[in-house]
Amino acid sequence: MTACREGGQGAPPGPAPASSPATSPVAAASAAVEADPFGPAVRAFYAQQGLVSPPPEIAGLLPATLPHKVVERSLGRGMDLMKPTPGRRFATATLLTLESEATAAAALSAHLGGLGYSVDPTAAKPGEAAFAHPGGQRVVVSPRRIEGQPVRLFLRYTSPDVELAPPLPPLSPEVAAGLVGLKAVGHEESLLHAVVGGGTVTDAARVALLLRAPSPAARTASLAAWTKALAAAGFKTRPPRDELWERPATRETIVLRPTDDPAGDVLVSYMRRFRR
Repeated sequence: MTACREGGQGAPPGPAPASSPATSPVAAASAAVEADPFGPAVRAFYAQQGLVSPPPEIAGLLPATLPHKVVERSLGRGMDLMKPTPGRRFATATLLTLESEATAAAALSAHLGGLGYSVDPTAAKPGEAAFAHPGGQRVVVSPRRIEGQPVRLFLRYTSPDVELAPPLPPLSPEVAAGLVGLKAVGHEESLLHAVVGGGTVTDAARVALLLRAPSPAARTASLAAWTKALAAAGFKTRPPRDELWERPATRETIVLRPTDDPAGDVLVSYMRRFRR
C-alpha cells in the first residue's frame, strides 16, 4: 500500500501547531507594551509640551544623559511659600521624561553624586530622595504621578543666601509702580507651562513679594497710591475680596494684602496667564 503523503488527503489529523509567542495576540500586545510602556497618547502629550528654562540653581543638577522636558520652574530669595526666609534661597523644577521612574532617579542620583552631593539619610517622606552637599545645599527629588502622563519628577533645591537684600526679578509696570515707599525683603517667582486641549491659555507666570514699610502711616499712604494707580490702569477689585485686583482683558491679577508680620508687612502676589 502506498503511504499517504504528509498533509495529503486521508492523512490522519494531528495536533494543531502551538501559536508562536511572536504571533499570539496576547504575546504581541505584551511585546508592544514592553517596547513602548507609555503608549501613543502619553507620547503625544509629551510631544505637545513646550520647554521652560530651569532656574540657574537647578540647570546644572539635571543630567545631560536623561532625555527630559522642564515644564515648571520657581525660585525665591528671602521668601518661601509666602513666608519670610532671610538668608535662604530655593529653586524648583518639574521635569517630564519618557524614561522609567527608576532610570530617571538613577540618572539624577549618579549626576548629583558626581557634583559632590551625598544621600541625605534624614529624607522624611516615602518615595522621596534627598541629597546634601558640604556647602549647605540640599536637593530633594520627588515623583509626581499623574495618570496618562509621562514620568514627572519634582526637584527642590535649597541653599544659604549671602545676599540679605537680593535683586528683584523683572516686574510688570503696575507692580513696580507700587514699590514707592516700600522695601522688598523677599521674593519668589514661578512659571508653569501646561498644554490644555482647546484652551486659550498655555502658561501662568507668578511673582510674589514681601514688602516692608518704615511705619504704619507710610504703608497706608503707599497702598492708597498703589490702588489708585491700579484703578487708573484698568484693574478692578473682585468683591468681596477688596485685596484682589484683576484686569480680565490681560488675564492679570494682583493681590495686595497687609499683614501683622513685622518681617514684611505687605504681601503682594501678581499672576499673568498667557498663550505662547
